[in-house]
Amino acid sequence: MSAKRKISPEERKQKAEERRFKIRINTVFTNVGFAHVATRDEEFEFGGRKGEIDAIYIYNNLVVVSEDTCSKTSNIGDHLNKKALFFQHLKNNKNDFVDFIRTKFLATKNAKLLDGYHSSEVVLSFAYCSRERIETSHVTKHPQINFLHHTELRYFENLVKTIRRSARFEFLKFLRFELHDLQITTLTQEAKKFDCFVLPEPPSGFPNDHKIVAFYADPSSLMELAYVLALPGLAWDFSLSGIEVESSEVEEHVILEALPVAVAA
Repeated sequence: MSAKRKISPEERKQKAEERRFKIRINTVFTNVGFAHVATRDEEFEFGGRKGEIDAIYIYNNLVVVSEDTCSKTSNIGDHLNKKALFFQHLKNNKNDFVDFIRTKFLATKNAKLLDGYHSSEVVLSFAYCSRERIETSHVTKHPQINFLHHTELRYFENLVKTIRRSARFEFLKFLRFELHDLQITTLTQEAKKFDCFVLPEPPSGFPNDHKIVAFYADPSSLMELAYVLALPGLAWDFSLSGIEVESSEVEEHVILEALPVAVAA
């Protein structure tokens, strides 16, 4: 029997760096509210094609298929091209793939994830996370993939440390989810209701036709439902109980978004 090859200090260091990189990716996703579904090193066949996914992250009806690599820049191209073809196959068969996820990865431990959502309501996104720089030509070749480089990862790490889950919406924007993609309530979830009143316009200091709605909420509800959306940076229309605010019209203000909330005047 041949002796087991001893790992060199350089290899040990490389493996440690790879583990840290994977942990950093997972930490950002989970700290903004995504649930991590373990899929690494588990090859499967879907729609006649074999493949492997490093991780799946789920938030409500939003699903992110994630691939990570610590390969050198010169070696990324082939790996990325293969993954891009597999990602496109999953996207082309999205509803069937969502059903596959339910039976393959969510049947036991993660059974409640995606519960209450029809497969047609699930929105799919793809992330390619690289510790090393990716050539611009590779990025432009695959516009359907969201590239999370070291720089972006550091940015979201710092953002999450500062404002915790309030970073969620900026991260969703980075993944190119639209606000209307997000299904806030499921079939088993009831909206919370808060009584409110509309303040008179003259003392507010806001321009004409701007309405200010005030309501009282208990601290635990605010911690659970409210998010501070820092501007500029987000290009969505944010709404609260049917009141829409165009973010491009707001310069230095901070919007408090409470979802899911029904405000009764």
